[in-house]
Amino acid sequence: MSRYHDRGVAPILHAAATWAERCLVRDSSIFGDESLWTTEHLAQLDRYFVRNLDEGDGGFYEKLDKQLAPADPAARKLMAELLWVLYLFPSNLGARSKRDGVLRVWQLSGNALDPEHPMVSDAVLAGIGSGGMAFLSGRWREINYAVGLFTAFKQLSGTERSSLVLDYARFADWIAAQARQGNRQFRHMLRYLLFPDVVERMSSNGDRHKVLEAFGVAAGRETEDWTDRQIDEAMLALRQRLESEHGTKDLDFYLAPLVNTWRPEEEPEPAPPPVPPGVVVREPKLEWKAGGTPPLNQILFGPPGTGKTYHAIDKALEILDPTFLRAHAADRAALKVRFDTLAREGLVQFVTFHQSFSYEDFVEGLRAESDSETGALRYEVVDGVFKRLCEAAQVRVVQEAPVPFDVTGRRIWKLSLGDALTEQHIYRECINSGYALLGYGAGLDFSGCTTRDDIRTVLRQAGQSAESTDFAVTAANAFVLQVKPGDLVVVSEGNLKFRAIGQVTGDYRHLPRPEGDTYAQCRNVRWLRVYSTALPIER
Repeated sequence: MSRYHDRGVAPILHAAATWAERCLVRDSSIFGDESLWTTEHLAQLDRYFVRNLDEGDGGFYEKLDKQLAPADPAARKLMAELLWVLYLFPSNLGARSKRDGVLRVWQLSGNALDPEHPMVSDAVLAGIGSGGMAFLSGRWREINYAVGLFTAFKQLSGTERSSLVLDYARFADWIAAQARQGNRQFRHMLRYLLFPDVVERMSSNGDRHKVLEAFGVAAGRETEDWTDRQIDEAMLALRQRLESEHGTKDLDFYLAPLVNTWRPEEEPEPAPPPVPPGVVVREPKLEWKAGGTPPLNQILFGPPGTGKTYHAIDKALEILDPTFLRAHAADRAALKVRFDTLAREGLVQFVTFHQSFSYEDFVEGLRAESDSETGALRYEVVDGVFKRLCEAAQVRVVQEAPVPFDVTGRRIWKLSLGDALTEQHIYRECINSGYALLGYGAGLDFSGCTTRDDIRTVLRQAGQSAESTDFAVTAANAFVLQVKPGDLVVVSEGNLKFRAIGQVTGDYRHLPRPEGDTYAQCRNVRWLRVYSTALPIER
């Protein structure tokens, strides 16, 4: 038997047999009783996916979302089930990643698939053998091939379908006659899933050629011209011979002793020098245990689709909120919500290094900005993602209110407290003195004003511009008349950072200033948080 004996593959093969009967022979669903596997729904997948190649940005599932947008809900469910079939064989994609992908695509139909459904269990999605990096990176090609293959299969009568899925020779000849669209791995995977007692668990003929040559069946240059059926039959004859020689059917070409014949192990590493008597050798601790200090750098390595992004969420929570991770380890939805919250706060950043990603994007660079009033072009230094994270990591709270503060229902105002580059003295004065100052209003006193027109009158009497659209009028009106005690102020540094948060505690008052200093509009403020350096606005 060529069934893989070293892992419990019975649930996978049982699921494949169920799928063949319910979906291939009939038109039903592997997850329910709907009629999904029909030529009509396959035609929609051909129209909206196969013939609608998306070469733009985004991951596989993001593109799939857009491609299937015009399709019927049933066709979207069919795509989820087609992916499920593609995922039965490859073991180089984790069961959790497979399940998440199938659930996500099924969700496009407007309905949710139960994550506890037995057909998406870990046992069913564990995998048979590696599909290699090419299978995952070329997943769309395998889907294209499968859609064409199943469309052709559905053209057959019910009797012909039933006969094909039970007769290896007829099925092998039939599938060989179908358009292959390149060297598709799914044709090998499908033959194994339907006929595991005949076909070896190999997702390509490359390994088969090596096995047949290593065991003296035929040279590789000869088997290159063989059909899949010829290779399968030669592999079956070889297996039967080896089972007789070894006296057991529990043989697998990827396990010892057979693997050592066609895939010799690499030269073993030299043994370490002997340890002198009395010397104790301690192995270095490379792993990070819960409660310890996380490593400064971690690399999650693997081909596309193997769960790097999925596990990155867990790694981020291990560092940023290990208590939450331990408390909700089994609740993936809760973990994702917490991760998204941390990402919105600027504590996590995803960076895709591509050809156009530059030093300016990563560290800092100049960005052209147009002045809204004058139209003049100016250049501002803008921090890149790496610099923003570094600065956020080193920020300290240098001043903090002694008791918890409830922000529920409070209005929030943005103030700059002077130009961050040239007027740092204004900011320091406000923080140290417990008030906020506004520089608009030409240093005039608006104490008797009760309306916006009153403010314009004071400005005109002083010879200042007082058009209703002037920002000086708008700023003074807000600061003098609209801000109320109890409101919050966020002190900005440029457009992308903030450096303090306070609560307004007093009414407007005019604060006399030295000649030339226009920061005369004043409100008493209780500073709740003051930071050593500014934080990104996402925080």
